[in-house]
Amino acid sequence: MGKNQQDHTTFFIIMLIALAKLLIHFLTYDNFELHRDAYLYYAQSEHLAWGFVAVPPSIAVFGKMATTIFGNTNFALRLFPALIGVANVLIICLMVKSLGGKRIAIILGGLAYILSPAFSHSNALFQPVSFNHFYWLLSGFLMLKLIQTQNPRYWLWIGLIFGLGFLNKYSILFFYAAIGIALLISRHRKLMWSKWFLGAVLLGLAIISPNLVWQFNHNFPV
Repeated sequence: MGKNQQDHTTFFIIMLIALAKLLIHFLTYDNFELHRDAYLYYAQSEHLAWGFVAVPPSIAVFGKMATTIFGNTNFALRLFPALIGVANVLIICLMVKSLGGKRIAIILGGLAYILSPAFSHSNALFQPVSFNHFYWLLSGFLMLKLIQTQNPRYWLWIGLIFGLGFLNKYSILFFYAAIGIALLISRHRKLMWSKWFLGAVLLGLAIISPNLVWQFNHNFPV
């Protein structure tokens, strides 16, 4: 089997795993009621702002988009968490492939995620947690590609994802602090001495600045 055919087969398998993840949620979304927290985030979506006492603003934005398109339904509020779960499957499979994993490793990585009760549960909840998994996973994947390729332009994507992740849940600060420390004590710290790293910092700050202003104007409730 040629390399192109192997790549096509691997891509097909990854898409099948992602489709299985999507079907799991589409076939079960109405089997149980919304978690009580979903009502809080839905209420926030009806009063959009750059921040809230409990969470950053992005969960409300996703809620507003979903209910505007699909109405005030279980399906609407569970759509984006399910799609985020599918994105997580794709990232995991691509990360395994980037690390040199063969087809069986990719399948095991994808199946481990979609068969995990914990992640199946979180991807059925309209809460920041599913989006948090996505931003952390994607950040890890981009860091892997940055190190593998030694291409500092990946910093801009990392800055973008940091900003979006911050607007979802502030805990991403701990993840990026850990990444920064890990880089500084490794031989890859040279990647930080780049205009692209500075650009990523500025991009991230630009994205999160409206929420920081909101925090300041409301005496930092979080």
